[in-house]
Amino acid sequence: MNNNPKWTNQREIESLLLEKKELTDKHLSNYLVLKLEQESGIFVFNSNVRENRWGELIEGQRYTFTIAENEKGYQNLLDFSF
Repeated sequence: MNNNPKWTNQREIESLLLEKKELTDKHLSNYLVLKLEQESGIFVFNSNVRENRWGELIEGQRYTFTIAENEKGYQNLLDFSF
Protein backbone atom coordinates (compact mmCIF):
# COMPACT_ATOMS: atom_id res chain seq x y z
CA MET A 1 0.00 0.00 0.00
CA ASN A 2 1.20 3.50 -0.80
CA ASN A 3 1.68 5.70 2.30
CA ASN A 4 2.73 8.78 0.34
CA PRO A 5 1.61 11.93 2.21
CA LYS A 6 0.02 13.40 -0.96
CA TRP A 7 -2.89 10.97 -0.44
CA THR A 8 -5.71 12.06 1.89
CA ASN A 9 -8.98 10.54 3.11
CA GLN A 10 -7.67 7.00 2.66
CA ARG A 11 -10.37 4.38 3.23
CA GLU A 12 -11.32 0.80 2.44
CA ILE A 13 -14.62 -0.12 0.85
CA GLU A 14 -16.07 -3.45 -0.17
CA SER A 15 -17.88 -3.21 -3.47
CA LEU A 16 -18.87 -4.90 -6.68
CA LEU A 17 -16.85 -3.75 -9.71
CA LEU A 18 -19.51 -2.60 -12.18
CA GLU A 19 -17.35 -1.26 -15.00
CA LYS A 20 -13.66 -1.03 -15.92
CA LYS A 21 -12.39 1.21 -18.74
CA GLU A 22 -8.79 1.27 -19.92
CA LEU A 23 -7.69 4.62 -21.31
CA THR A 24 -4.47 6.29 -22.50
CA ASP A 25 -3.36 9.76 -21.44
CA LYS A 26 -1.59 12.40 -23.55
CA HIS A 27 1.79 10.92 -22.55
CA LEU A 28 0.67 7.50 -23.91
CA SER A 29 0.49 6.00 -20.40
CA ASN A 30 -2.34 3.57 -19.72
CA TYR A 31 -4.71 3.97 -16.79
CA LEU A 32 -8.06 2.59 -15.68
CA VAL A 33 -11.28 4.23 -14.56
CA LEU A 34 -13.47 2.07 -12.32
CA LYS A 35 -17.15 2.34 -11.53
CA LEU A 36 -18.16 0.66 -8.25
CA GLU A 37 -21.53 0.29 -6.53
CA GLN A 38 -20.94 3.29 -4.24
CA GLU A 39 -18.27 5.19 -6.15
CA SER A 40 -17.49 6.13 -9.73
CA GLY A 41 -14.49 7.72 -11.34
CA ILE A 42 -11.87 5.76 -9.41
CA PHE A 43 -8.55 6.16 -11.23
CA VAL A 44 -5.99 3.34 -11.36
CA PHE A 45 -2.41 4.23 -12.23
CA ASN A 46 0.58 1.95 -12.71
CA SER A 47 2.45 3.88 -9.99
CA ASN A 48 -0.04 2.62 -7.37
CA VAL A 49 -1.32 -0.71 -8.72
CA ARG A 50 1.01 -2.42 -11.18
CA GLU A 51 -0.45 -2.82 -14.64
CA ASN A 52 0.18 -6.59 -14.57
CA ARG A 53 -2.48 -6.82 -11.79
CA TRP A 54 -5.17 -4.95 -13.72
CA GLY A 55 -6.37 -8.18 -15.33
CA GLU A 56 -7.36 -9.42 -11.85
CA LEU A 57 -10.06 -6.73 -11.76
CA ILE A 58 -13.09 -8.42 -13.31
CA GLU A 59 -16.44 -6.72 -13.80
CA GLY A 60 -19.14 -8.34 -11.68
CA GLN A 61 -16.70 -9.48 -8.96
CA ARG A 62 -16.61 -8.18 -5.37
CA TYR A 63 -13.38 -6.71 -3.96
CA THR A 64 -12.07 -4.74 -1.03
CA PHE A 65 -10.67 -1.52 -2.47
CA THR A 66 -8.25 0.87 -0.75
CA ILE A 67 -9.05 4.32 -2.12
CA ALA A 68 -7.59 7.75 -1.37
CA GLU A 69 -7.88 11.25 -2.75
CA ASN A 70 -4.96 13.11 -4.24
CA GLU A 71 -4.22 16.78 -3.66
CA LYS A 72 -6.63 17.71 -6.48
CA GLY A 73 -9.53 15.70 -4.99
CA TYR A 74 -9.44 12.84 -7.52
CA GLN A 75 -10.08 9.35 -6.14
CA ASN A 76 -7.28 6.87 -6.78
CA LEU A 77 -7.04 3.16 -6.18
CA LEU A 78 -4.06 2.28 -3.97
CA ASP A 79 -4.72 -1.45 -3.62
CA PHE A 80 -7.39 -4.14 -3.85
CA SER A 81 -7.97 -7.65 -2.56
CA PHE A 82 -10.46 -10.46 -3.14
